[in-house]
Amino acid sequence: MCMNPISFQPYGIFKNPYIQSILASKRPGGHFSGLLQTVCQTIVLTCENNEKLLTSYFLQPPNIEKGCVILLHGWEGSSESRYIREATRNLFYQGYSIFRLNLRDHGATYHLNEGLFFGTLFDEVFQAVTQIASMAKGKPVFLVGYSLGANFALRIARQHSKNPIQGLKNVLAIGPPLNPDVSTDKIDQIPLFRYSFLKKWLRSLKRKQQLFPHLYSFDKIFHLKTIREVTEVLLEKHTHFKSAKEYFLCYTLLGDALKDLRVPTTIITAADDPIIPVADFYELVPNDNIRLIIHQYGGHIGFIEGFRLKSWLDRFMQYFLVS
Repeated sequence: MCMNPISFQPYGIFKNPYIQSILASKRPGGHFSGLLQTVCQTIVLTCENNEKLLTSYFLQPPNIEKGCVILLHGWEGSSESRYIREATRNLFYQGYSIFRLNLRDHGATYHLNEGLFFGTLFDEVFQAVTQIASMAKGKPVFLVGYSLGANFALRIARQHSKNPIQGLKNVLAIGPPLNPDVSTDKIDQIPLFRYSFLKKWLRSLKRKQQLFPHLYSFDKIFHLKTIREVTEVLLEKHTHFKSAKEYFLCYTLLGDALKDLRVPTTIITAADDPIIPVADFYELVPNDNIRLIIHQYGGHIGFIEGFRLKSWLDRFMQYFLVS
């Protein structure tokens, strides 16, 4: 493991981890115009058990395409999240085709599957990424995940060692929760974060109930006040898990969980991330394929450099894609 040669040095109020975390998805702007609007297309990918995941994509002309970048958003985000749009714009104009995969029940995809989204639904995401990679037709493939999407990206990198993904060259995981059980409690302990995530999650469950009233009745859930409470009730009624701890353990990535990665993988986090303990990263078993970048500041997937509200992450991407 080594540290990043490109520095991130915010100033003033941008050293505040809560401001960083909020600006990650709440910055103004990020709308597409011109060429990006005209080349955007969507496709529904069907996985082996008939799960369906929606992907929006932006293809380069074959003669100038440098490769394919697959973007995975965070929990209760979507392919239209601010950080995903910004990465799309920057990477597309550098010559890369972009595929933005929506996790189940994220974005406008509630109707595609009867089942609910859970962080343990790994197989369908892996299969979708594999399908997208095959569309690159031999060009290099880069996988970039943010927050929960970064957790998925690391699991995909691990599975790649057993079931290789065509053309996968590099994986970038930004702010991955290595211990989702602890991260859930940390969200609940921060009123603003708890309110924001809970509001979006309950809105998603309400939409799912409207679409599948014969399967779901979440009325007793809507009055609950914490992410932990909602998780426990949903797991009890709709899964085989006996507790949230058992459920979270299925996608926990602590200790030696990443020791067998065989694809170059960069992990970026901030020591001041309010919901992901930095100690978890220092305790990972070393692997020569892992480059660990820990900044003092940055909050949760923020890394906003100053009042122009530009993210260091978008600048780092240029280095990542050629390293």
